[in-house]
Amino acid sequence: QWITGFAPKSCADQPLWFGVAPVSLFGADEPVCGFRVDNDGGADVKFFGVRNPSDQLEKLVEVDGTRYPADSVDEAVVVNEGDDVSFVVVYENTGSDTLTSVTLADSDFDLECNISDPGFSTVFPTNDVTPDDDFVEALAPDGVVTCVQSFANVQIGQAPFDAAGAHSNTATVNSFDSGGTPLPPEVNEAHALVASIDIEKTTNGVQSDEAPGESIVEGESVTWEYVVTNTGAVPLDNVVVTDADLPAGSSISCTPGTGPTIGTLAVDGTATCTATGTASLGAYANTGSVAGDPSLGPDQVDESGAVSDTDPSHYTGVEPTPDPAAVGSFVFDDLDGDGVQDEGEPGIVGVSVSLLD
Repeated sequence: QWITGFAPKSCADQPLWFGVAPVSLFGADEPVCGFRVDNDGGADVKFFGVRNPSDQLEKLVEVDGTRYPADSVDEAVVVNEGDDVSFVVVYENTGSDTLTSVTLADSDFDLECNISDPGFSTVFPTNDVTPDDDFVEALAPDGVVTCVQSFANVQIGQAPFDAAGAHSNTATVNSFDSGGTPLPPEVNEAHALVASIDIEKTTNGVQSDEAPGESIVEGESVTWEYVVTNTGAVPLDNVVVTDADLPAGSSISCTPGTGPTIGTLAVDGTATCTATGTASLGAYANTGSVAGDPSLGPDQVDESGAVSDTDPSHYTGVEPTPDPAAVGSFVFDDLDGDGVQDEGEPGIVGVSVSLLD
């Protein structure tokens, strides 16, 4: 007979059991390894299969319902600011022996776990959690422990992502077979990176995000400057700057780059673009925009899509100030009292005029 949780298998490389060597029980046609044990010294002989413990630990990154292995930065999942991201630990009993004293731990999170166990689902709770550590007393073959830590609207510099837009964590599991022999510890990592870009626009050197902005005399020169920075954790390609309402004849020129196209922008890289025009009368508003595509390694996963940012700017065009009135040096006889020297109104000689106040 076979003890529950034990598996028939070949005797190759099987260890001793209490000093007893395993034997092939059912002949060469269908070799099965086990131990012949005489329980009571009589003719009663039983066959016990060899334990076959096996497990698998995965640490995954989940975005929009899809889970990805991301064991290293080279396999990282790239997301966008504002995405919802989860880090998932999945531990499965892939053998035919019940695993005992299963201890799961994570380098960064308090684990919140559910147990899907065909052998013990009615015995063990579905959420058995202690800080930084989850303990499962027994996990039957095909049993699965799943732990999920979720973050909504992720932002660079806010947990779990650091100021550079990166996050990684490590899951560890220790377990034993049904006989108390420890299985080799399992360790797995998950990596995620945030792609991001920023544009800051100024008008004549002033950050004028809100109306009315600076006052500029009608007809004077206006210079718009756009400073673009890769604020994320991955390089960007196809970076282009646009403006919603530049005056006719104005165009954007970027350095480095050609025209409004910056092209490639490394992590922390910056480019400066400018456009010029002539101030018009009244309120004026335009918005600078930038967009680019994450440049990924061959094994990285793009869940971010294109990244973009905008920044508005304003000014108010005003009329030129007229020259102030002045007292002249010519005195005349204003016969009609209109303040203007008309034809027939002669000058007066020998009169001095003083401006007292």
